Amino acid sequence: MQRIHARNLYIGTTAERTTLSASLPTDGIGATYYDTDDGNIYFWDGTIWISFGSGSGAAAFVDLTDVPASYTGASGKLVKVKADETGLEFVSPSAGSGDVTGPEGSAVGNLSTFADSTGKTLSDSGIAISDLEPARGADDNYVTAAEKTIIGNTSGTNTGDQVGDGTTITGTGTAGDPFVASASGSGSGDVVGPSSSVDNHIPVFDGITGKLLKDSGIILNNTVTNPNSFANTFWLRAEDVAGDHGATIASWNDISGNATHATQGTEANKPTLDKTTYAYTTVKFAGTQYFNQNAVLYSDWTLFLIISTPNVGSETNSNWYGQNFIYGRDVGGVNNDFALCWDKIRPTIGFGNPDVTYRGGLSTVDSNLHIITFKRHKAGGLGQLFVDGVLSCSGSSNTNNLNSGNPYIGGLGTNYSFNNYMFELLGYNTFLPLATQQALENFYVIKYGIRLLR
Repeated sequence: MQRIHARNLYIGTTAERTTLSASLPTDGIGATYYDTDDGNIYFWDGTIWISFGSGSGAAAFVDLTDVPASYTGASGKLVKVKADETGLEFVSPSAGSGDVTGPEGSAVGNLSTFADSTGKTLSDSGIAISDLEPARGADDNYVTAAEKTIIGNTSGTNTGDQVGDGTTITGTGTAGDPFVASASGSGSGDVVGPSSSVDNHIPVFDGITGKLLKDSGIILNNTVTNPNSFANTFWLRAEDVAGDHGATIASWNDISGNATHATQGTEANKPTLDKTTYAYTTVKFAGTQYFNQNAVLYSDWTLFLIISTPNVGSETNSNWYGQNFIYGRDVGGVNNDFALCWDKIRPTIGFGNPDVTYRGGLSTVDSNLHIITFKRHKAGGLGQLFVDGVLSCSGSSNTNNLNSGNPYIGGLGTNYSFNNYMFELLGYNTFLPLATQQALENFYVIKYGIRLLR
């Protein structure tokens, strides 16, 4: 063993280092020893030798054998130990599939929102899903505080962890239903939403894939109202129609309790049930297929329509009574009639006596689902049309009851109907306040994953 007295540096074997431990003077704290047996450097702290390793930083390091020799092309990648534990490798970050784990302090059953600071990461809103359920009634799209099951309207089962909780919940789900996730894998950390996400907007699952999160357009502090929260005049839902895909429909039954059913007795004019084109059951209107309905909206009204219009007819008449009809009726001549129609690419509203036509500025000719809201205030003669939450057009009409004829749903049954898919039709015989209207539109955003424009 050699001792370099000037600096208390030692070089020797492991056995010699052990012997030195017993005889090292008390003033030897800080002595350094290079062990020729294991190649490590040791520091004497007055009691034991503390290893510094080999000191080179490379001799005992396992090379990154599965990556390029430089960092070129590895931007944004992570380093992890290989599966066989023989080295390290560069890997791309996970795409984020699987369970979504919320922040540490998340409360069970609370809604998540995009954080104020970034508009991207999820945070606990402090509002429970049960707070948004004023009256559940027969609807099954809300989960009460006592329930642990999410129930949707289509087949298929998803299992996963509730956000911010380890409790497993299961149930059937549809795109757009809150907190239905695949059980493949697990993840933790911040959940980053789309770059267009807006602070305090509620995220929903994408209506196309049923997996990717997107901004719903609903502001958290806006109310979400269930259609059963107050009396509606009629409520037609495609999901309630019994039958196989492609079956003709003689009656689309009203679930409001008012028995305002939509019917068709002529086989050639019956719409059909469609269960494959979209993720939701829908009533398909093609050609001259339509329903008859008793006139229940003729004074004040608010009408909500969930529809997809991928192929609209060819009518581009400047007058409402010459366009493609979806709800209403043209009686002919000077009459108190009305209709919600399309002028080939965009929704339009029209009224009779005298005839006035108001064209919307927003097109709906695509394969997406849209919320169309049609309102009328008799005393002021005001008519309004909203498309996906945005006022598309408005104008004045007469102040009479518009009940010259019972309305058709889906077309006139002559030349003006067109191909479309209808999911729901909800009517109230009152001119709803804007806040209530928006709360009902928010309900459909959550149910169907529709993106509002407001």
